[in-house]
Amino acid sequence: MNELEKIEQYLENLKFKKQTIGGVSEADVLAKIQRLSDLYAEAFRNQEIKYEALLDDKNDELRRLRENSNE
Repeated sequence: MNELEKIEQYLENLKFKKQTIGGVSEADVLAKIQRLSDLYAEAFRNQEIKYEALLDDKNDELRRLRENSNE
């Protein structure tokens, strides 16, 4: 399961603790927002790592092509 699917599943199953007065627990809402933020941060970090690796591969390929063209 990729990160966006994790986020989607988290949102689909999201439920807030109810309070007698005031509707929902503010602390619970804030904790769930923090968890959602953490999920998005993890997805962003993983995408960043993936694209850095792709860029490194392409840079290596370009370097090899330049070296071969100089021969």
